[in-house]
Amino acid sequence: LRGRLLDDRSGVVCGIHGLGGVGKTELAFTYAHAFAGAYPGGRYEVRCEGKASLQDALLNTDSLTSLYRDRMSESERRSPESCVSALVSWLRARLNNDGHVLLVLDNVTDLTLVSHTETDLLTTLGPGLHLLATSRLHPPSDMGWLTLGELSESDALDLVEKHRLIQDADEQRAAREIVKRLGGYALAVELVSS
Repeated sequence: LRGRLLDDRSGVVCGIHGLGGVGKTELAFTYAHAFAGAYPGGRYEVRCEGKASLQDALLNTDSLTSLYRDRMSESERRSPESCVSALVSWLRARLNNDGHVLLVLDNVTDLTLVSHTETDLLTTLGPGLHLLATSRLHPPSDMGWLTLGELSESDALDLVEKHRLIQDADEQRAAREIVKRLGGYALAVELVSS
């Protein structure tokens, strides 16, 4: 995932897809946290469930709108298009003044939202803006998204230990049994471990 976003080519949208509960959002947020230093311009979640346009998703993202809305003029607030234009200008300033910005486009339920027609709105800002999308949908083959499946037993056990230290062989056997019953689904393993 880092390798794909590190490339810094303009217009790249990286994505993760897989079944619900397999850990797509957790992976995206873990990435955003682990590489926070690579995004001095900020890291923002854009909730995309039920949205067919990137413009609509961006306008309904509190973490973004609360930061730039007070800098908008009355005329910029009059239409969705002018609001998005103000947001794009704000992002451009963040990129120029602070550096890379990450937008996590979480839970894309309509792949139109990540089409070039939609993402060109942001990718024209240049390679410093990274877009990371998550979706349950299987993307077209030309998108090159990562497929996230069930965790291997050893990875699932590592996730258990991230939340609860396994003390002895009995706990190890119990944890192994839990992981098998949960089928390696990261979200379920994490919830049970917590």
